[in-house]
Amino acid sequence: MGDGSRCAFELVVEDKCDLIITLGGDGSTQNTLNGLVRGCLYLDPQALAKGAPLPVGLAVIPTGSGNDLQKTIGGEPVDVYSEAFFERTVKTIAESGKVVYADIGKVEYTKDNTGIILPALNDEHIPKQYLSNDSSKKLAYQFDSENTGVRFFMNESSFGISTSVLNAVNNSTISKEINYNVQTLWKQLTFVNPSIDVEVDGETVYSGISQLVCVGNGKAFGNGMYPNPNATITSENLSVCILHNIRLWNVFSVVYSLKAGTIGSYALASLLEGKKSLKAKRSESETQDVYLECDGEVVGKLPAQYDVVPAIIKMIVPESSPEYELHSKKNL
Repeated sequence: MGDGSRCAFELVVEDKCDLIITLGGDGSTQNTLNGLVRGCLYLDPQALAKGAPLPVGLAVIPTGSGNDLQKTIGGEPVDVYSEAFFERTVKTIAESGKVVYADIGKVEYTKDNTGIILPALNDEHIPKQYLSNDSSKKLAYQFDSENTGVRFFMNESSFGISTSVLNAVNNSTISKEINYNVQTLWKQLTFVNPSIDVEVDGETVYSGISQLVCVGNGKAFGNGMYPNPNATITSENLSVCILHNIRLWNVFSVVYSLKAGTIGSYALASLLEGKKSLKAKRSESETQDVYLECDGEVVGKLPAQYDVVPAIIKMIVPESSPEYELHSKKNL
């Protein structure tokens, strides 16, 4: 996690702010979200269990390369180098921003402690002076153990080929916007689809070879693909897209379906909507690790447990946002 997480934590705990504005892409939003949530839990260990939004709100200014969350909440990417950018942005939020109670996803994953692909994460989004070294104390805002970690995500989390694509994109000097599309096609030649078991809301829904599973709070990922085209951040549910054993000759048709938002009718895909939880693990016969990412950051591997945390974030969205329209109708 980056400095955004630590800054958000300190803004909540030390400065007692009631709104955090984050600038960047989906990864920056996720970093800020994790610091915000853990800061609220530091102040109130029961904050997620009260059935009410957290006291600190969140506004997102999309300035990243992918901005896939923006495709769900609406609004336009902004130019941070334009004249009086910050002043105009704050004024717009204050005068025309609307509040919705947004859901977030929570994933508890297995760490990769080999150090080959991922660092061993240990609540590093929390400033060190707030961490307890007493292993007997399970503090509400410290989720990580030696072998497991927890991330909250606003938009999506996935496992399978997406992590291979992200590792290639993030380790390249080529423009991310261009490289996403290049690597999505290139990895079809090199990625070996793993065998996995997926359980949704307590029911086994898939056992076999899969190229990708995407758990969506929002509808888009991967620079404009729509694995969960009907997902909204105010539905109080998660949406799950499972791509089956996609082969080389299926590549163009599946990418087209993802880009067009028609994956629900694709023969080699399963789209499950209105779900609360998901468990996933490698099949017993599978020998390779299956890695997962959250909002564009590779964080860990299977087995993993996903859950929705409903209506927990007071999020500022544009008045034109489809999420605001849905929120308004639901609260009439």
